[in-house]
Amino acid sequence: MAFQILIAVAVFTGVIMTLSAVILVARSKLVETGSVTLLVNDD
Repeated sequence: MAFQILIAVAVFTGVIMTLSAVILVARSKLVETGSVTLLVNDD
């Protein structure tokens, strides 16, 4: 019984870590992270 709980916790943690890694990789590929020039009222 305790072994099954440990396996379940390990699998759950692995799934969460994998999903987090996928989100971080997708964010780094899809989001622009460059310099931005902001012009307000032609000044």
